Amino acid sequence: MSIPREHHYLPQFYTARWANQGTMVRYVRPSPDGSLHAKKAVPRGIGKERDLYAFSAAATEEERQRLESQFFQLIDARAAVALQKLDKGERGSDQDRVGLVRFVISLMHRSPSRIQYLRQELRARMTGTADFDPGSPAHQSMVSDQINHLLADMISSPDIVQLVASMRIFRIDVRSRHRLLTCDLPLMLSQGIAQPHGFLMFPYAPDRVVILVHREDVAKAFSSQAPDALAKALNDAVVRQARECVIAADRKAARFIEKRFLRDPEPVGGDGLIRWQVP
Repeated sequence: MSIPREHHYLPQFYTARWANQGTMVRYVRPSPDGSLHAKKAVPRGIGKERDLYAFSAAATEEERQRLESQFFQLIDARAAVALQKLDKGERGSDQDRVGLVRFVISLMHRSPSRIQYLRQELRARMTGTADFDPGSPAHQSMVSDQINHLLADMISSPDIVQLVASMRIFRIDVRSRHRLLTCDLPLMLSQGIAQPHGFLMFPYAPDRVVILVHREDVAKAFSSQAPDALAKALNDAVVRQARECVIAADRKAARFIEKRFLRDPEPVGGDGLIRWQVP
């Protein structure tokens, strides 16, 4: 079995949902004086970074890549099954629910921009402590390894998994003339997800959204909107939230994306995450 070095922070089963005859369009954030770059891409060639989750301190290459091969790939495989059942309207098992929940939590933390933020935070906290040199390659590797452990702990945290698993899961079909977009940071979350009006949501196809809520009226606040208005609002949030790339099923949203991508990305909060409110 090959050892994966190309780590998909957007798994292939997810991006494949935007594929039209096997390809979708990837838009890359332009420089301030540049133009929007759009290119056709296939699922395996998008949403990935080489050695993103690789450990430096390991005896073998298999051990170095264990977070991808033994952790994220398992989460993704279970989430793929759970979303297929959601599409069919089937009642999922407890394993399906936990699989989808862990995937949702993983989307909160597994992107390159989030990992970079966590590494910067850890370096900043350690700077000034005895024997730590932020410019040392060995210490940089140590920081990266510690963040890898932290990723696994946050995504598997019993408290967080239990909180999110207690939320109700709804599929919202968005039958709009505007196809939904996704990006390198697709999960949208509210301020205080433990609060009654808390939510987590993400587009999982060009015409479908998953939302996790404590209260059904929060889901209805989204689903009751006119489809075109909802699609436009979701796409606006996706592009504003994107750090480096936006993914579309076709080129019809090019002007919409360019207008928003030429601005600075949506600023993150004190915890490095972006928050949204119920409409």
